[in-house]
Amino acid sequence: MDAQKPLAFFDIDGTLIRSSLLIELCRNLVRLGVFPQRAERELQKTRIAWEERHGSYHPYVMAVVSVYYRYLAGCSVNQVTSIAEMTAREQEYRVYVYTRELIKRLHSTHT
Repeated sequence: MDAQKPLAFFDIDGTLIRSSLLIELCRNLVRLGVFPQRAERELQKTRIAWEERHGSYHPYVMAVVSVYYRYLAGCSVNQVTSIAEMTAREQEYRVYVYTRELIKRLHSTHT
């Protein structure tokens, strides 16, 4: 690593990609039958409130965290890992244009 170059750090969720990897992972875990359908129903009220600007992001994402922890117990590590990798691949190109261009500009001057 070149000690002369500054580092650039980016938060993935909401900064690089348009969504949250945890939200997308939970959706895929439900869609693929690892989590029960009721997990999605439990999130519906806070998700709609956030999407329709009647609620904020924090209650929604905290509900997602709660659902994730509640239904993760007893799941196959291999299944969850496989779906997490699939989710990351799905989100790979869903990057904000501004952030993508900023990364390109910083690539030559930053580590």
